[in-house]
Amino acid sequence: MSRSYAFRTSDVFTSHAYAGNQLGIITLPQSNPLSQSDKQKIAQEFNLSETIFVHDPDTSTSPAHVVVDIFTPYSEIPFAGHPTIGAIHHILTHLLPSHDKVIVDLKAGAVVGTLDRDTGFAAAEIPQEFHRHARTPGWDAVVASQPGLSGDGGKAEQLALVSIVRGMNFMLVDLSEKPEMLTRVVVTKSDPATGDDLDEGWPQTLVGTLFYVRKDDRGDGVHRFDQRVVVIGLEDPATGSASCSFTAYLALEMGGANAVHRFELIQGEQMGRKSVIATEVTLDEGGKKITKLMMSGQCKNVMKGEIEL
Repeated sequence: MSRSYAFRTSDVFTSHAYAGNQLGIITLPQSNPLSQSDKQKIAQEFNLSETIFVHDPDTSTSPAHVVVDIFTPYSEIPFAGHPTIGAIHHILTHLLPSHDKVIVDLKAGAVVGTLDRDTGFAAAEIPQEFHRHARTPGWDAVVASQPGLSGDGGKAEQLALVSIVRGMNFMLVDLSEKPEMLTRVVVTKSDPATGDDLDEGWPQTLVGTLFYVRKDDRGDGVHRFDQRVVVIGLEDPATGSASCSFTAYLALEMGGANAVHRFELIQGEQMGRKSVIATEVTLDEGGKKITKLMMSGQCKNVMKGEIEL
């Protein structure tokens, strides 16, 4: 006998349909569970960068808790940004519409989520154990992965290999010196950094590359960047985990006692799926550690239906 599950798709980090980053959302009632292999098959069928499985809310606590599993077409991952924002928006819009806060239980930890119903912005306090790895591949490794960046005398101003949580790793490549180089980034199967570059004890579940260009200062205290992210042989229109890794790194570089650094990141324009990702990073009194990392964005529901097994 076949089993059916309700699904939706949502475009995350945008207020417009057919922009932002697509997310598959499967509602998973306790009475009709799925095996790990079934979840992986469904994620492969959707073939989006991530598909989430949202379990029944536990409303015996306040705020309510909801377990959410995140899958790529290849494996389960502990955390990703746009699935987290999409999950919060989905839960507080469709499953718990009378609630203003929810705790989303991910493999990476518990995430407190809220929804501003006036603006449509879902916000999450992101679990993090930010780490900068001792080894960072050099510019030669970047050019070997991205031949279009060679020549013209261009070179990254800064390179760093960082992780926001264990298993989510990104190499950061600063192209601000020659912003036109950002347009020459292409999807490749070869990445500048690999699992061999990570410090011991940091799993290589995912290793991607974020290329960025600093935008003009508007004088409002928000640091703005254009960025592109290539990961698992794909370009992503919005990558929250990479954005959190990136802005955590920047905030610590800027420092400041009890400083609050705000960022706005534009991604996906070259793909025709513009995304706007906002983060806010708070540092401790020594300006050396992160005490709080918030990420927010809008979502737009696109499709709904049933999937059968």
